[in-house]
Amino acid sequence: MKETILRVKNLTVFYHGCKEPAVNQVNFALDPGSSVGLIGESGSGKTSIALAIMGLLNKRATLEGEVYYQGIELGGLSVKERNSFNWRKIAMVFQNSLETLNPVLTVWEQIEECLRRHTKLTKVEIKEKVKELLADVGLDPAWGLFYPHQISGGMRQRVLTAMALSCDPDVLIIDEPTTALDVKAKEEMVELLADLHREKKFALLVISH
Repeated sequence: MKETILRVKNLTVFYHGCKEPAVNQVNFALDPGSSVGLIGESGSGKTSIALAIMGLLNKRATLEGEVYYQGIELGGLSVKERNSFNWRKIAMVFQNSLETLNPVLTVWEQIEECLRRHTKLTKVEIKEKVKELLADVGLDPAWGLFYPHQISGGMRQRVLTAMALSCDPDVLIIDEPTTALDVKAKEEMVELLADLHREKKFALLVISH
């Protein structure tokens, strides 16, 4: 029997200044290689759950409950310890790709920066890894020379996915992967995620309406 890789237990999120919780007593688990869909209306707390898992709400909200990665309770870790899990073990693809990507860096530079920051690869290895990641998400390396505003929304979503996969995480969280995409781009994105999930065997949490 596979050990649960990610477990969320009684997670409650109170944003500072709000009387009612944005998230109230949420429980779910992900096994290695499995997938879970988190569905809800806008404002129902879906993204808050993802940000809580990543430890990105500490200055904006009070959290109750626990988040476990392979039995390790992440909320009790120091900032340095927590950072060793983010991106290397658990990675997230944020929504609103045009706002998330840096407008003054090319696609290549942004993926390269992720690898420099979170891995110990050499310059030559980073170059090859960027090519590999672009190929993984169905983009020709030539697109790496473009800036975010010069490519389509579907391509930006692929770039964010490549960045999230740069450290080969065990868990991938992807928030609203098809928002603002046309019908064809939505279908292509869903197919891409299914292919990546099947090939790389990470646990997948998909947030959607």
